[in-house]
Amino acid sequence: MSEKRLKTAFFCAIFAVNFILAAGDISYESSAHLCERCKCQTRATTFILDCTSQQMTNTLANWPEDASPPNITRIVAHFNKNALVRLKPLPETSAEVTVYYTHNSIEQLDSGLFANCINVTSLDLSYNKIKSDVLITDVFRGPYDDNLYEPIALRTLNLAHNELHTIGKNVFEHLLELRSLDLSGNRFRIIDQLTYLSFQKLPKLENLNLASNRLIHLNNTGFNELKTLHILDISYNDLSFIPYVVQDVSKTLKILRVDGNPIVEIRDADFVGMDVLTELYASNLSQLNEIKPNAFGALPNLQKIDLSGMPSNVILSDHVFNTSLRELNMSNSDLELIPKEFLDWSQLTTLDLRGNQLYCTCDLHNITAQLQDVVKRDRDAAYCFDYKRYKQYKMYSLTEEICFEHDEYLGTYSHIASTERIMRMVLLSTSILLIICLFIAAWLGYVKCYRNQRNYGFATSVTYAPIIPRT
Repeated sequence: MSEKRLKTAFFCAIFAVNFILAAGDISYESSAHLCERCKCQTRATTFILDCTSQQMTNTLANWPEDASPPNITRIVAHFNKNALVRLKPLPETSAEVTVYYTHNSIEQLDSGLFANCINVTSLDLSYNKIKSDVLITDVFRGPYDDNLYEPIALRTLNLAHNELHTIGKNVFEHLLELRSLDLSGNRFRIIDQLTYLSFQKLPKLENLNLASNRLIHLNNTGFNELKTLHILDISYNDLSFIPYVVQDVSKTLKILRVDGNPIVEIRDADFVGMDVLTELYASNLSQLNEIKPNAFGALPNLQKIDLSGMPSNVILSDHVFNTSLRELNMSNSDLELIPKEFLDWSQLTTLDLRGNQLYCTCDLHNITAQLQDVVKRDRDAAYCFDYKRYKQYKMYSLTEEICFEHDEYLGTYSHIASTERIMRMVLLSTSILLIICLFIAAWLGYVKCYRNQRNYGFATSVTYAPIIPRT
């Protein structure tokens, strides 16, 4: 090969290498003129970049010039509702960063997302297509220094509404500062041992969200290493009882959410040792049959409870609370009667009973008589129905006369309520029986018609008798 051809081949190779490198740069979104395309705003030392719905397909190559330290100490960036599929390492900066990538199509995460941006404190990756095999340890590692990877400053991580069903045990080992982890709306049917181990790598975790995962079970000892957990959300799963695992964090848990589960009953054994719990959310428990006596007696510091959306046939026991409760929500539950010994009504500062079918009884009057004036001033108070006058009254307008005027009716309210429930059940059963009978009749008619169609009639045979002549 001639020297001229060798030179030509050499220059072609250099050109090819440069082209490949250039093509690699194209995979990042240019920051040139970015503020003409997106919304940029500076507030004191915070730079806000909003690139929502800009059809971006790549990670930003660099932050805009206006986001440079030392004048800027915090960056808030929104890249929501774009077309990102692969997330590459964030641009370098020493500023504190909060970044949102919600409602994209992200399904690939490069290693070292924060290697150049270790001061990212909040990352929102919700509503994407991230699967468990993509979420590996190296995704959240920091820069390499002295034979180890430095931890990053991430405090809030939102992975809600992706396609996760498990998490590797070392995925979060570099997130030593993480306080809040949202895994709601994923595909966890159970929390396996690897996922529990991954939680134990988070020594400062305070808020864990596992809602809307169709969980059917939680391991009894899965959370025993979460020594700092304050908020646990296991709402809208398929849990038929309050899992014992909540007692693993009984010494630190302050807020518990179990809304929307098929829980059948609430017992005092469900909350043993939970001395610091202050808020309990148990709304929309459609399968709830009974709240047992002293059900919340093991919660001495309970201040707020939401029991809204209960079924109409739930049994409310006396003396359910052994605490100075402040806020009670039992709205939209189709309740007809509430026992006056349900709790100490005089301690309440907020009460919501709207959306029920309450009867105007002496018990209801006694309840309102115990309430503080601050509660009675609520203009959106619940209504009750007076069967004698066939009228509705505001609950807080009831007077002592209701007890004298309705003595002869007091014994009939529960009978009326139970009779209505029985009538509903009879009507429902009759309707179901009628539908079954109609179905059977239709099926028999079809079978008869089908058989008639297959009965091809033949002509009736004729027998000829011979004529014998007389002799």
